[in-house]
Amino acid sequence: MKRFEEKVFLGFGTASGMGKATAQLFAKDGAKVVIADLQNSQGEKVVQEIIAEGGEAIFIPVDCTQEKDIIKAAEQTIQKFGCIDMMLYQPGAGHSALILDDDIDSWKWVFELNVFGAARAIKSVGKYMKEQGKGAIVVTSSINSFVPVKENAAYCSSKGAIAQLVKVAAMELGPQIRVNAINPGLTDTPSIKVLTQNYNACQVAYKNIVMERFGKPEEFATTARFLLSDDASYITGVSLTCDGGISLYGYPDLSEVL
Repeated sequence: MKRFEEKVFLGFGTASGMGKATAQLFAKDGAKVVIADLQNSQGEKVVQEIIAEGGEAIFIPVDCTQEKDIIKAAEQTIQKFGCIDMMLYQPGAGHSALILDDDIDSWKWVFELNVFGAARAIKSVGKYMKEQGKGAIVVTSSINSFVPVKENAAYCSSKGAIAQLVKVAAMELGPQIRVNAINPGLTDTPSIKVLTQNYNACQVAYKNIVMERFGKPEEFATTARFLLSDDASYITGVSLTCDGGISLYGYPDLSEVL
């Protein structure tokens, strides 16, 4: 029997990158997968890939800045599969600027997606999980929740907020529901291709990463699989770091190579 046989996985922001890798892994492990994302064509493509490999999946278009969309995703998942056993909230946005030069109003988008979206998802899905009497939730945070990076105050602040959101949610939703976060480091996804496609930048970055390479989306996925599985049945309210050791040194200064 597969690890997630007869389990239902709802993944927000799983049409690409680390979220996509997680959805594909869970499908291989037997889960019924819901791709909830704003990227319609990409989301449908992931669903078709999962089905082609013998899995079961559906796509629901969702704008995670809109509470009605998140509620709709939860409702449609229940209507289709009858329950929600596992949820991943993956969407994230960044904003780069020096604080003294920044328009602080521009932070609103970052917090709307990173923090408020996660809170909406926990609230909407958590209600169903409470009724079920069980469930596991993972929110994607970042090592920037505790490792500061210049010109990224908005992003770092939002990820710090997620770390506390997860702790409070774990306290309020337990003992039936576990809530945790993952702190990825530099992971080889399209969001950092400006770095991964620059040889000199890679060499500088590797000096600050114990593993001397960027993370793989599949490594994030296996971390999520652990936290959402019964293997982590006594773990809640934590932020698990999956960063190859970069947080031991801090982010490298890439200003001269990018």
